[in-house]
Amino acid sequence: MTTTPIADKGVFTPEDLAKRYDTSTAALATLRHKGKGPRFFKMGRRVYYRLDDVLAYEEAAMQERTA
Repeated sequence: MTTTPIADKGVFTPEDLAKRYDTSTAALATLRHKGKGPRFFKMGRRVYYRLDDVLAYEEAAMQERTA
């Protein structure tokens, strides 16, 4: 039986997202605590991020050049 990484299913763990953003899981926890960062959900004690929410957060963070 083979398993598919959770990121391949459109869901990221904090560890996955920390690698994507080149940051720490603690920094992501701080963003969650402050109500910032991508939307997330919890199952039990585990935190997960949906791919669609991550992409929406990244799109909202995009800035056009003004010069």
